[in-house]
Order: sequence, then structure tokens, then C-alpha cells
Amino acid sequence: MADSASDLVRYDLDGDGVLTLTVNRPDKLNALSADVMEAIDAAFARAETDDGANAIVVTGAGLKAFVAGADIKQFVGLGAVRGEAFARRGQAILSRIERMPKAVVAAVNGYDSSALTAMLTKARTSTRLAGDLGADL
Repeated sequence: MADSASDLVRYDLDGDGVLTLTVNRPDKLNALSADVMEAIDAAFARAETDDGANAIVVTGAGLKAFVAGADIKQFVGLGAVRGEAFARRGQAILSRIERMPKAVVAAVNGYDSSALTAMLTKARTSTRLAGDLGADL
């Protein structure tokens, strides 16, 4: 079922328990603005308590880019204090994803230069390594 609560991150849960979160700014190559990051955070907060969601796939809208990275236009004029707060907020959102108790994977379509993918790749690699070492995740 599709939910149009956020135009920036679509929340689509199928009948098999697979939740697809789609960053939806294809005209900006899905660049991560402050609003997009907050929408991602809200979607993951919702997913964490959604009993119907067993696994989460993160993808980007359009064919050109998964996520182009940070929307650097928002950095202009931030200054040191606001810039640090912006960066810390982004880190907190990525930490939420990293701690997500449900499986999270990225379906990378097109270009990508985001911390989001780096974090998802790190989590996937860490899980694979732990499994290779005999750990039961």
C-alpha cells in the first residue's frame, strides 16, 4: 500500500512485508536536503514500529541517481555553529538506520555519492563478515 504522507520519501509496504522507501527528488538527483533527511528519519521511525514491515529497501526515484549526496546549496551561509548542528543531525539519522532492528538494503540505481549508501554498505559488509566468522545475526 502506498502512503503519500511525504512527497520526499515514499513509503510503500507490499503484502510480503517488504517496505520500499524511495527518496523522491529525481529532478535534483535525489540530493539529501535537510527536508529529505527529516523525511528519511520519519520513515525509518515509522518502519521501526510497523509490524507489517520485515525488511526495508531504500532506493532513489528516477533512473539517473540513487542519491547524489548532500544538497550542498543548503550549506551556503550556515556558519560554523549551524553547519555543525546540520552535520550532527545527519549523523544521528544515519545512526538510526544503522541501529535499525530490521534488515535494510540499498537498491542503487544510477549514480551515487552519498553517506547513506556508505552506511548501508558498511552494515551489509559487517553482517556478511560476522556470518563468515560463524556469528548468528
